[in-house]
Amino acid sequence: MQRASLVADGIDFKIHEPRAFSGGFSPCWKSHKFNGPGVRYELGTCINSGDICWFHGPFPAGSCPDISIFRVGLKRMLLPWEKIWADRGYRGDLKVTTPYTALNDEHAIEMGLARGRHETINGRLTDWNSLHQVYRHALRKHHLLFSSIVTITQIEHVNGYSSFRCTSTHQPKFQPLGE
Repeated sequence: MQRASLVADGIDFKIHEPRAFSGGFSPCWKSHKFNGPGVRYELGTCINSGDICWFHGPFPAGSCPDISIFRVGLKRMLLPWEKIWADRGYRGDLKVTTPYTALNDEHAIEMGLARGRHETINGRLTDWNSLHQVYRHALRKHHLLFSSIVTITQIEHVNGYSSFRCTSTHQPKFQPLGE
């Protein structure tokens, strides 16, 4: 049986439109979350502890949906028996359980709690003014800002300033390799 160990979701941040040599608008940067240019990261948190375990990005928000980012990054890192929980943006992959593919109502409620905690962590990241405002610096350096803030947020979590507790009864079934 495959068991989930992470909750994953995409998070977008505002940027100034990168200008092509032609100077025109490129829809590949347009985020549907705030109707403007942005970059997208994938963030993964542990279902049981709420620890931030994974992030990947930045990607152009308009041309890289959550499922595409998952398939080029996190999916390749999962062991054969691992799965993730995610929202409807991740539909269509056997390694992902969404509310549409929950086993029963209790499972869907448990997923909702874990995804809610994950959204709280996303909100804590955007509480930082440097991620909440439009990023005005070299786009190639955005990942440095994001990774620094993710690290600080994780340190805060470990030291007691954490998101709400998840009362998950979920116990991932870890299997040693070769069994």
